[in-house]
Amino acid sequence: EVEESAQDEVQIPPEALEDLELKKSEYLASLLENRSDSDIAFEDFTKYDEYMSLTIEDADEVYAMVDEAGDKVRTYIKSFKNNDEAFYYVVVCITIALKELDGQEALLPVIGFPSTDHELYKNYAVGERSSDMIKN
Repeated sequence: EVEESAQDEVQIPPEALEDLELKKSEYLASLLENRSDSDIAFEDFTKYDEYMSLTIEDADEVYAMVDEAGDKVRTYIKSFKNNDEAFYYVVVCITIALKELDGQEALLPVIGFPSTDHELYKNYAVGERSSDMIKN
């Protein structure tokens, strides 16, 4: 019971939110640049929103790395099959330390998207492959 009320009071620092917005722009630009024309249309991404939490909660693969800005990045990848369509769902998150919770880390999704492109998948399956699944 105590933990829940502590969760409610957690504030994400404004500078972390600014960083997050900047990172979203960078990742989106990179995604749009690197994706193939035959991949799932960008306009259709919202049809796949439900897969974000499924991917984070039960990823097939998790990769951890520190990016150029020094942020801890964690990438979750899961394969799905939906009506004969096989696709990956990729969620890129950054972790930030929360002062209120003695430096415990919070995971902030930067970008989540579906893809059928194995070459694009390789761009995100980078870093140290993690076997310890983080449940939040």
